Amino acid sequence: MTPEYRDVPLRRRGLNARVLSAGSGEPLLYLHGAIASTGWSPFLDIMAQEYTVHAPLQPGFGEVEGLESIADIIDMALYYFDVLDELGIKRVRVVGHFLGAMVAAEMAALCPHYVSRLALSAPTGFWRDDEPVRDIFIMSDDEIREGMWYDPQSPSAEAVLSEQASDEEKARRVLERSIDLAAAGKLLWPIPDRGLARRINRVRAPVLLVWGDTDRVVPLAYAREFSDRLENAKTAVIPRCGHLPMLEQPEDLARHVSAFFREP
Repeated sequence: MTPEYRDVPLRRRGLNARVLSAGSGEPLLYLHGAIASTGWSPFLDIMAQEYTVHAPLQPGFGEVEGLESIADIIDMALYYFDVLDELGIKRVRVVGHFLGAMVAAEMAALCPHYVSRLALSAPTGFWRDDEPVRDIFIMSDDEIREGMWYDPQSPSAEAVLSEQASDEEKARRVLERSIDLAAAGKLLWPIPDRGLARRINRVRAPVLLVWGDTDRVVPLAYAREFSDRLENAKTAVIPRCGHLPMLEQPEDLARHVSAFFREP
């Protein structure tokens, strides 16, 4: 059963976080990306068999309150530290995707003692003129389907972007995405470089970098950009996979992340 969002009071901020939680075992924090990776996923179903998974919704996404208090990537990291504090979690494994992976890397750099291990799926945070990160803010439904999946006709693509949806449903989908992207834009627009390169050397947690072999949003070249700046990192490339492994290849993603988290 898909868990439902619950409000977690952030007493220091005077507002509520919205969090999905399920599973049992040690805690795992999942930070979502910008498009199609919010909410619960098949990947989190698998991870919840071994961990207590907490998947907060970023302020501004789904109209979650608090976006006005987020001025930059540092504020976003501090917000999630407040969420962890309210959940009573002092040290945690973190999985992040795209935007969420950038925030997760910042968290591990700012307060290394909070993060025991870090799995970053298609993280953003750096910029290369010769290999630009795709501009997700101008992508249509068709461009998202073609650009984010290895197989644009896969069941996971159809589940997110059903071609059989009514005009009303498609319009609502576009509106909801516009709201989410407005929130993401605070951290990603015009380019997703917010100074992570100046701080990433502070990361002490072991890091797993995970890429789909046909990611057309964050080119695989960025795996080297991250690994060259981290003192303890390894890279896993998932075959037949685009930008959304938690939807397209959840078993492979879970296999890589679970094996990495079990390492001594």
